[in-house]
Amino acid sequence: MRNYKIIYYVGESIGLETIVNKGVLTEENEKAYIISKTERIPLNAIYSCELIKLSGLGTMIKVVNDPKTIFLAAYRIFLNIGAGFVIANYFGTINVKRHLDAICKRTS
Repeated sequence: MRNYKIIYYVGESIGLETIVNKGVLTEENEKAYIISKTERIPLNAIYSCELIKLSGLGTMIKVVNDPKTIFLAAYRIFLNIGAGFVIANYFGTINVKRHLDAICKRTS
């Protein structure tokens, strides 16, 4: 798996006012991780991974990973000004979803 630049949010729901974090989705030793400047989130217990279209936010991936729910998307440009401004990468998000599906199949 290659590294993907992503924005992500850990929580049960996401909206226009949600402040997202910037990170990298990577795979080490057959396990996926979200790595940012402040945290490293292992994705080792993925229960579901679905592509969702959110009004005003675009297409994101909702990952239910025991015990957390994580929303993520690949991006082209992320400006961390105020609440942030993102130009999402739809096709990158689709590729991330494919890789997460493959990881989910391997771990189940």
